Amino acid sequence: MNITSYNINDVTFHYIGLRVLQALPDTVAKTNQLETISNSIHNHVCGRSLRLMLPEPKGTYRSAGEKVCQELRHFGFVSAAKGMPYRLTQDGLDVLSLLDGNRYTDLRRLMIKVHLRTYDNLRLVLQHHLDGEAVWRPIVEERRLSDERYVNHLLEPTFGTAAQSYADAFADLPEKRSAKGIESELTGMVLWRLFGHFKVKTALFRTLCDRLASLRLINTRRAARNGCDFIKTYSPCMSSNKQLPWYTPLEVSDDGSLPKVIYVCEPNMKMRDCQDAVLKTLDTAFKELPAVGGYHAIPDLRDFVCERMMIPEPAFDDAVNRLLDRPEPVLSAGLGYEGITAQRKPLVRKRGDTQLHNLLRRIK
Repeated sequence: MNITSYNINDVTFHYIGLRVLQALPDTVAKTNQLETISNSIHNHVCGRSLRLMLPEPKGTYRSAGEKVCQELRHFGFVSAAKGMPYRLTQDGLDVLSLLDGNRYTDLRRLMIKVHLRTYDNLRLVLQHHLDGEAVWRPIVEERRLSDERYVNHLLEPTFGTAAQSYADAFADLPEKRSAKGIESELTGMVLWRLFGHFKVKTALFRTLCDRLASLRLINTRRAARNGCDFIKTYSPCMSSNKQLPWYTPLEVSDDGSLPKVIYVCEPNMKMRDCQDAVLKTLDTAFKELPAVGGYHAIPDLRDFVCERMMIPEPAFDDAVNRLLDRPEPVLSAGLGYEGITAQRKPLVRKRGDTQLHNLLRRIK
């Protein structure tokens, strides 16, 4: 079975669906269940965008309720006879119990298992990343398209020494194409090279990556190579144990489609030594990354530290929050209103009230 939903990109949507079904009376019709879930997801996405100072989402999420319930049924969390309302199963109630008990690590591990056992295309994308192979999606700058080597450099991370021949073939296509159209075509070539037999399209690949990121199985960052910009995805998890302290085994499959066990990166940032490890890597980042007025951009620091340490992005945010809370200050945070995007999210601090920061500096 494959994921086909383009707008269900976050496992939080599944939790919303389960909570809505739990709260609604048993007499509510299926259409009302789906409408209520869709509205709840839309409100959640709009609220999150407002909190993070992001643009309001363009989609209405009207079909999200139906798609979420279909997936919950795939997972065995709900059941429904033909034409009848959805009902929570015992497995669905167990998920809600974990959610209500704030047992987020156990909940995430359970959701990883059901996702990887259910969806072939999600397993395929993760397997590629587990093998240590990042995916480099080109970001096209229109002003540079006149450079005959530019497309070659955009394709090099994927095609290697064969990049020039593919760039030459691409140049023979019709010229009247926008930068976004060219970017989409080049990304399509990259995905064909990596997943050709599975026909993973660009929009669906983005959704799969977002879903895997919400499970903390991959990270997404902006990266540069040969003077070109890319969206790079890689996994902080491993298919074999490297004896690092914060990798824990998770049995996910017994059918050969993935390693029977994957090692999930779960650093406990409550521990002082984990915080110190992040601070040490931050010190390296402070030396190597550009600063403005003594402050560094948190999205750049997040990208640097997560890839250098191979930890999930939420673990970085947790560590920085705890470092900012230390009695003897080691970091100072600030906020600049420019440059906040869905890919360059600020740091959220919930300490009584909610604060946003996208700048950070070291206190000597």
